[in-house]
Amino acid sequence: MTTAKAKPRQRKKVKYYELNAPELFNYLGIDHRYMQDIQFYAPLSKKQEVFLNDQDNDIIVYGGQAGSGKTQVSILRMLIGVLSDPNYAACICRQSKVQLKGAGAIFPTATRVFESAAGATTNKVELSWNFPNGQELKALHLWDNQNDYQGQQSTEFYVDEATQCKESDVVYLMSRLRSRAKRTHQLVLATNPLYDSFIRIWLEKAGYLDEDGFCKPEMDGVTTYMARIEGEWFFTKTFEEMEKMFGTDTAEEAYRFVFYSAGVDDNPYIKRYLPDYIRKLDNLPALEKAMLRLGCWYSKAEASGYFKAEWVKIVEQSQVPLHLKKVRAYDIAATLPDKEVNKNPDWTRGILGAYDRETATFYVLDMVSLRDRPAMVQAMIERTAAQDGKNVYISLPLDPGAGALEALINKRARLARLGYKVLVSKTRGSKMERAEGFLIAAQNMQVVLVKGDWNKAFIEEWEGFDGKSSKGKKDDIVDATSCCYRHTSSNSLIPSVVFNRERASRMGGSTLIE
Repeated sequence: MTTAKAKPRQRKKVKYYELNAPELFNYLGIDHRYMQDIQFYAPLSKKQEVFLNDQDNDIIVYGGQAGSGKTQVSILRMLIGVLSDPNYAACICRQSKVQLKGAGAIFPTATRVFESAAGATTNKVELSWNFPNGQELKALHLWDNQNDYQGQQSTEFYVDEATQCKESDVVYLMSRLRSRAKRTHQLVLATNPLYDSFIRIWLEKAGYLDEDGFCKPEMDGVTTYMARIEGEWFFTKTFEEMEKMFGTDTAEEAYRFVFYSAGVDDNPYIKRYLPDYIRKLDNLPALEKAMLRLGCWYSKAEASGYFKAEWVKIVEQSQVPLHLKKVRAYDIAATLPDKEVNKNPDWTRGILGAYDRETATFYVLDMVSLRDRPAMVQAMIERTAAQDGKNVYISLPLDPGAGALEALINKRARLARLGYKVLVSKTRGSKMERAEGFLIAAQNMQVVLVKGDWNKAFIEEWEGFDGKSSKGKKDDIVDATSCCYRHTSSNSLIPSVVFNRERASRMGGSTLIE
């Protein structure tokens, strides 16, 4: 006699994040009356769940759109670390301390979760949390603050709005990823899109973005490999490709890198309780909607500003008229990048330009760049002058201060002895006033660039120009270009002469100079 096996009871498949608490307990066969006072913290979508449980990758970029719940889920990642590993240590980072502490910011949000779910004690002065098992989590700002991270050992760094931070500061955090915890040591970068960001460049190189700046669906959540070779980041799709390009040692030390493109559609809480937020995103102006609602990394608020890339034409050198007077205008800096003091100093930029009066066209012919000590900058200026020829004028800036005047006199004297024609550009007026002539020419489609590997840097800096000086934003190209345009479009190009009466009186003989 045989007995047929009873078929297992088929439960209705319901997505767990669509159930309220009583429905969930009923589904699990639990009397929800005994669970009334228990607070649950959990991911609300598959995308959040995958991000939350990622212990495979070294560097994770999450977000790319507004409303993805990236802050809450990242706090939950850290909570799991605290509850699961007694040696877990983590740090929450933002660009500034003010951004950490403001109303609705990440520090007060994390405080509510850590205190209620894990019994943490909060230090609001030091911005830290201490847990019953002995773990300590911190919140620190990043900008010019590497001293606070020295000697620190963390299992995980969470960088909120990472596109607002400097690449050098974020990369520095990788060296602090060390602890006794068993969990994977990870750098988590949560952010909305920003074109002028190192993260956009990383995503491009890794192949996550399509030609319009959106995440490729087939690459969403796919691990790639990144390695730094002589200061430059390289990305490959597979370990084997990295090994083939740079060798086994480099491949084994490469970081596993992943991008999860997430937005409001991956956060059911917003859909259910804050539908007005979605409507606001849908009704944003086109550029902001493309960035915050659709996750486009190529949309730029600056695109509606003073300069647009489509205003300039790029041509071959052979298309430039031969009879034009040329000026090489410099914006000079003299600081060598330093890993400890200043990793991203200003550039010395030299813009070579010419102005065609017949067509009112300004040609940008070349750009040289250097970040080094004064002696090397002077050597570069002289070397470039020899390549340009003695018919090309050289413009040097006169910045405020006696030291700047003395340095200018020395530079001009050296160049004059070599037979070059030197102009002086006084940095008077605001940046907008100095740039106005060039911007008007650009808006009238009267700016032409000669094709070169410097074109991208030139256009990107001008697109980011807002007429103001701001910390962290470079304007060396803007200043050099403005000076070059002013000289070449003026009525005459006559080098200034400084007459030293004391020296002349000692020379003897007659002079026509009174």
